[in-house]
Parts: sequence; structure tokens; C-alpha cells
Amino acid sequence: MKGSPIYQNLSTSFVDLSMLIRFLRDRRFTGSVRIEWEGYDGEIFFTRSPRLQAREYDRSIGRIAQGQKAFHRILQRSLRPSGRIRILKRDPERIASVLKKAFVDERIIAQAHDSAFGKAEQLAPLTSPLPQRTRGITTESTRAALLATDLLLTFKEAFEKTRIGFDTAFALACEFETDRFPFLDPDRNEFSFYKDEIFISSGIAVQDLFAGLVEALRHMISRLAGEERLLNSIIYLRHRLHLHLSSRDNDYRDLQLTEIVDHLLD
Repeated sequence: MKGSPIYQNLSTSFVDLSMLIRFLRDRRFTGSVRIEWEGYDGEIFFTRSPRLQAREYDRSIGRIAQGQKAFHRILQRSLRPSGRIRILKRDPERIASVLKKAFVDERIIAQAHDSAFGKAEQLAPLTSPLPQRTRGITTESTRAALLATDLLLTFKEAFEKTRIGFDTAFALACEFETDRFPFLDPDRNEFSFYKDEIFISSGIAVQDLFAGLVEALRHMISRLAGEERLLNSIIYLRHRLHLHLSSRDNDYRDLQLTEIVDHLLD
């Protein structure tokens, strides 16, 4: 993401990053501080919110991470010499959306590579677990919840059969779709899929639920389909998806969801 550079090529040998962050936050700076070493990039984002956001990419172990742990690792690494710091002023309205898309796409691909091709570290989901069962919804919505669970488990089985972790990729894809489907935002506590159980708020309409899930799942498919080495995984996933849609065709038709879920085959 482009921005106007304020300072460039500051050295970590002479700059206290924690004090620099405090200084910028006190002055309500909006933009980012980027820290670079060979094989490692860290970035801290300042928005109008007092809460900072941080992400890192450690190429030596193939880790792409975001959140509090990434922030602390960036601060620890900043104590090492020979790092370079850049400060960019950026439009606060664009930081969140651009950051989210780039990061989500990178993490989905990174998770696939880490699981399928032998990277050591697993990436933690960004969502907070909500181990609650579906509650307070109508009979039709209960039927839809069971159908949604079956759909997600179909994807999960296909992912794990090919050694690709589903939970993280799905959480990230949901995060990407929160602008269009706010209920997918984990902070709203309206939807979760945790330990193979689904939680759905009573305020979510059935068609909205499936429209959001389908778009999140399509995003996962599109990102993984771009990786040539994952071609066999995608073929197996599509095979399992066809079987699921065929076996549950009556349920989708009764709930008037056929047109929505058919987009998974586009």
C-alpha cells in the first residue's frame, strides 16, 4: 500500500522503536512504521483507533502472522542492529480494507503451503473461539444450521484429506468478507464455527447466512486454485463438493438456497 514517506532508512541501532511508536500514537499519526531485516519484514499500522495493528513476515521459517504476538516479536527484533525503519503517512480510510485483503490472501496461501509442504509452524486462527451450539432460532433456521455445518465439514474433510488446515483458512476468508457480511466478523459474536460446531445468532436470515458462507468458501477456492502444486487438492475438494450438493439437493431446494450454493461450482 502506497503512502507518503516521512522518514526512511532509520537504523534500529539508533532508534528505540517502542518510544517511536509512543511518540507517533500521542500525535494521532495515521499510517505505518515498517521495519526490515534480511529475510524479515514487520509493519505496525496506526489508524484513528487507539488500537495498533501489526503483522510480520519471517521468511526464514515461512511465518506470516498478525496480532499481539506479532507486535511483541517486532519489538523484540527491533533491539537487533542493522534493521531499517520507514515511516509512511497513509489515508486512514484505506488502511483497514487494503491491509485486510492483502493479509488474508497471503495467510490463506501460506497456511496451505505450511500444511501441505512441510513447514513447521501452524498459524493460529484470528477468530476468538465461541464454543456454543445454535440457539434461539426457528425450525427452518435449525435445519439451515445443520445444512451449513454439513457444508463446512465437507470442505474441512477435503482440506484435511490433502493436509491443508481448514480452520485457519476459513477464519481468514470470513474476515475478508466482513464488509459485505458483517455477521462473519468474530468481534460481533454472531457466527462461529469451532470444533466442528456452528453458532448462529437468531438475527441472521438463512439466505444471508449461506450467501456469506458461500462467498468465504469461494474466496478460499480461488486463492488455492492459483497454486499449481495444489491442483490435486482442488480437484478432490470439487469432487467432495459435488457429492455434498447432490446428496443434500432436496434440503437446499426446500430452503430456496440452490441458486446461492450453486455459485460454489462457478
